[in-house]
Amino acid sequence: MRRLIAAEWFKIRHHKSLPILVAFAAAFAAVQTHERTVDAGAISGQLGVTALASVSPLNGILLAAFVGFFVAAEFDNGGIRNSLALGKDRLLLYLSKQASVFAALAAILLASGVAATIAGTMRLGFGDMDAAGYLGFLCTIFSLQWLYHAVYAALFAAIAFIARNPALTVLLSIGAIIFETVFMAFLGYFDGFAQSVRSVFPSYNIRLAFFGHTDPAFLTHSVLVSVAAILLLCAVGAWAFWKAEIK
Repeated sequence: MRRLIAAEWFKIRHHKSLPILVAFAAAFAAVQTHERTVDAGAISGQLGVTALASVSPLNGILLAAFVGFFVAAEFDNGGIRNSLALGKDRLLLYLSKQASVFAALAAILLASGVAATIAGTMRLGFGDMDAAGYLGFLCTIFSLQWLYHAVYAALFAAIAFIARNPALTVLLSIGAIIFETVFMAFLGYFDGFAQSVRSVFPSYNIRLAFFGHTDPAFLTHSVLVSVAAILLLCAVGAWAFWKAEIK
């Protein structure tokens, strides 16, 4: 497994798509944060990490593109076939690819957060939280946002190993984002059980992370739901890869 991770790390550092996607994510977060009016919820630099919620749909699309270009493309260029021919274990190979997607997600979120922090500082100043309080706030919100977004990362990786085609992977992944957006909006018209259903979707937790990060009930539910979804999606993707006939 260590060698597979090292190989993925080498590939991801030399892959042309990730720096472009990271730069685009940073630029979008900076522009959106800097141009936001006070009435629209302008934020200071210390709250820059909260912008990860507002740029989440775009970052999801960028992550989908990365999975298509980096993971699914290896079915086209023979990378997966060659790895299997060398005797690599399918489960470990899947997990190494999933780890690379998680790493790419961290890079995209980090770039967005840093850019929003800089833009917020330019707009309204850095803020007045003390250093210790800010560090705790920053680590908590970023960790939660990474975990909630990791559900998308697990979903897109599973799609890549099921579709085994770059273009189809990107289309299906973006389609999943659109479906979730529409479905969540539809559920918003109902009360009761519908709201419980909404709470299992990542976009719900992403949106409420800032408001609920100090609420033990929200944290417990959102973290458990996210971890369960990640494990389930990884299991589905690994099973599909295990059963697939790679030519």
